[in-house]
Amino acid sequence: MKSELIIKILILFLCIGFHISLQAQVEDVKWEDVKMHYIEIEPAFIGGTEELYRFIYKNIRSTSSCQQEDANTKVEVQFSVLTTGYIVNLKVISDNKSGCDDEALRVVSLMKGGVPRWSPGEHNGVKESMRFTLPIMFNVK
Repeated sequence: MKSELIIKILILFLCIGFHISLQAQVEDVKWEDVKMHYIEIEPAFIGGTEELYRFIYKNIRSTSSCQQEDANTKVEVQFSVLTTGYIVNLKVISDNKSGCDDEALRVVSLMKGGVPRWSPGEHNGVKESMRFTLPIMFNVK
């Protein structure tokens, strides 16, 4: 009976402490510091999604390191689409150690050369540089 009372009191103090901790975190946030950014028009590959995946399929090569996996693998490549339509700052953000990461990065980097392959995003009618994440699926068997 006495141990149950002690446990209940401890739980009560933990709950109060947790509540105070949450209050402190909420009060530290100032609404003027929170920036909400709604994208009216997202960056897009010229020709649309179908043309984007046609480009990837046409340029992708099977590599020995990627073929060692025996499953479907998704690699996400992130980059910035500039207001000019060119892409920069490519990086793999889902490092799944599949061996397909290098090939995904190589294929997306092919979009950097030549004419702009992307139309930039827009916010309030103004073109803006924006980050874009592109998932690429490898069907390795």
